[in-house]
Amino acid sequence: MASNSRQPAKRVLAPELTSAHTQVEGEAEDEDTNPPNFLVLPSGAGANRVLMVGVATEIDDVGQDDEYLRLRCSDPDGNVFFTYAGQYSKGPKATITDLEVPSRVAVIGKPKTYEQEGDVFVSLNPETVHEISEEEYNDMVLEAAEATVERFAGEASSEKFETLAQSAHQESERVEVYDRCVEVLETLHEDMADDPADDTFSEDELEQKDYDELRALASEFDSVSGNAAADDIVSALAGEPRPA
Repeated sequence: MASNSRQPAKRVLAPELTSAHTQVEGEAEDEDTNPPNFLVLPSGAGANRVLMVGVATEIDDVGQDDEYLRLRCSDPDGNVFFTYAGQYSKGPKATITDLEVPSRVAVIGKPKTYEQEGDVFVSLNPETVHEISEEEYNDMVLEAAEATVERFAGEASSEKFETLAQSAHQESERVEVYDRCVEVLETLHEDMADDPADDTFSEDELEQKDYDELRALASEFDSVSGNAAADDIVSALAGEPRPA
């Protein structure tokens, strides 16, 4: 009998999703199920399903014979990811059709790689698309940033996918992805700050601050997350959890 279990959706930021370019086949649970495919994330984890949030900025019909909608989303730092919905994604397609742009959305879906003019790109086959509030959007961006930092720190990665990530990406590429994800966190802080011009810092400036200074910087997130996420992120930043 086929299993109805699904891989958990990983919270991923756009810079990491779009920097990935390798998919591998996992192991089937039994002979009646198809093996899951995993996108090898630069942080050293495998993602069969992902949870992404962004601001929907464009909806286009890119189909030839049948309607095939492309949803363009961007994160707080302007990084872009795409979701495609056609006849086999009727629920998400209906939601996308009714969206007004710009609007904040949360997308759960399966990442899919495809080649175009020799380059590899990643898009999402959506399972669900939901419009969310600004508060939910900020909270979910923060949670994705925290999950990303934990993966790069080795707390949420796996030996198998870490080895695959090292093979698929040069160290400099992985550091660049990490830095871009941290920039998303900084931009979210800037958007939330009362005076963003005085409250934003470069990565070099962050690295020169001690824990208490970093904790004060991240305190803005407490009102959004409602948990200890700010402490966790600051601890990770202070420890410089970058790929070895």
